[in-house]
Amino acid sequence: MENFSSNHAEIYDNGNGGLMTNGRLINGASIDYVTGDIVIPTEPFKQPIHTATYSEFSLTDTSPRYVAVAGSTTIQRTVVVAPKHAMVEFVSSEETRTVGDTVRSASQTFDVLQGVAIPRIALLNSWTFEIQGKFTIERDGVLYQNWNYNQGTGTVVGSLNAATGIVNINNLAPNASPNIKVLSGVYHQGEYGVQQIHGRTAIAPVNPESFIAYAETGETTLRGDSQADGSITGTLSGSIDYDTGLFNVSANAIVPPESLRYNAVSLTSIPIDTDIGINAVRLPQDGRVPIFRVGDVVVLTNKMLQDLGSAHTAGATIPLNRSDADRVCVVDANSKHVLATQYDIVSGSLVWAMPLDLSGYAMPLSACLIYEEENRLMGVNISGSLKLQYGLKRNYPIEKTYLSSAIIGGEKGDLLVRATEPFSQQAWTKVWQNTRIGDEILAKLNVKDYPIKLTSDGAINGRWLIEFVSPTQFKLYEERLGLIAASDTLSDLSPLNPATNKPFFTLPHLAFGGGWETRNCVRFNTSTTSMGIWFIRAVQPSADKTSHADKFTACLRGNTNIIE
Repeated sequence: MENFSSNHAEIYDNGNGGLMTNGRLINGASIDYVTGDIVIPTEPFKQPIHTATYSEFSLTDTSPRYVAVAGSTTIQRTVVVAPKHAMVEFVSSEETRTVGDTVRSASQTFDVLQGVAIPRIALLNSWTFEIQGKFTIERDGVLYQNWNYNQGTGTVVGSLNAATGIVNINNLAPNASPNIKVLSGVYHQGEYGVQQIHGRTAIAPVNPESFIAYAETGETTLRGDSQADGSITGTLSGSIDYDTGLFNVSANAIVPPESLRYNAVSLTSIPIDTDIGINAVRLPQDGRVPIFRVGDVVVLTNKMLQDLGSAHTAGATIPLNRSDADRVCVVDANSKHVLATQYDIVSGSLVWAMPLDLSGYAMPLSACLIYEEENRLMGVNISGSLKLQYGLKRNYPIEKTYLSSAIIGGEKGDLLVRATEPFSQQAWTKVWQNTRIGDEILAKLNVKDYPIKLTSDGAINGRWLIEFVSPTQFKLYEERLGLIAASDTLSDLSPLNPATNKPFFTLPHLAFGGGWETRNCVRFNTSTTSMGIWFIRAVQPSADKTSHADKFTACLRGNTNIIE
């Protein structure tokens, strides 16, 4: 028997009816020059392939059976390259014709668990191969060549299915011998358990004494709690490195490895940007900042919505569900507030105005009935409980009742709109100061008999200049806003605030008197009830952020008095 190891052979006749290849006569092969019959036996074309051999060993007497795979052997397979009889067409021309055939690269598979009884499974991250002479490593079921141990990367050349043991090799020609050797590998057979497990937590560093491990024996739950020194005690014992999260756990019984689970807490520090003006040294270690302190003013609030329906008539009265509500407002279906001029609250009922215009609101309407009262804190406990200075005037339901911090605005709790005493000077020096520059002049504003009038919805914090361009005409400027208006001494000066459509102030024309000359000017300042407030808010990360919105509401509370 003659063996040919190459994948293809050129066959030609010797002129006497015999067939030859590589200079050798093929036994049993012939050609009939008259009929054209060609006979080629298959026996000389056997080719070698590789298959794996297995050796078994037990790690300990009490352990489950583990099987290591190594080595290879060679067997032969028969490849039929042509039928016993083939017909060829006679070519009379002497020209040479080249016929090409393209063979696409493909994948080849083989089973490393062939012959192993079911149930069986290949243990991932334990297999190495030699494929076409190149060392190949398996990681998590993926086969890599040119493996870089420092970076943990390589060229993907195939895959291993742990459940079936099937290895798939990519980019091998279908007519090529795979030449695959299994260098090492581990699989287990049947049900198995362990008594010791090594692992690493998904988070690190781990907060001391926060690691708790659990395992199931099928009848009981084993538990191990970490201690301050990193030891794990209980029916599960071992140790944990809090800095890296590496742990080892031993059980007092055999347990399935997939039953092990753990809880752990990790603390992460985020540096604070000092540009926001917060001194990180003053923050507590646990990151929690108190929002209530002894002596703070707080407001207790509970809101209830009452459906008012969609049909409303002028002058109609609607009884409210809370006749003693401290605050009442009406909103439409889009939470837009209905102007208070459209209704009045009389004896615990809502009375619609006459005439009534609700054309700009979406129905139905609702009444917000609010209980609220101010109080002061006399005690703050770390548990979150607060002690109030005064007793509550009513019982508050737990649902939708909130305690809010309050900022007291103004000196002694009040804010006033006001104007300073005007002063006049010879000419404008382009210097904004609150006292006269230069000699006093005789012309003055008479604000004693005709005072400047201001309202909280129009006044601003500003410094004003009236500069005369003639004895009766002048221009009005504000330090930040520039030219505001041009007017004369015969008309009341009442410039409009475009933000509120209310006057900045009103100066009666009779206050001007007479005696003004060109370039004379008058200076005065106005103050408003507005008070600047900084909002600084921190919200902890939450898994419920997709279903819950973090938000807050700022509410202005106070009384309004008109001072003539």
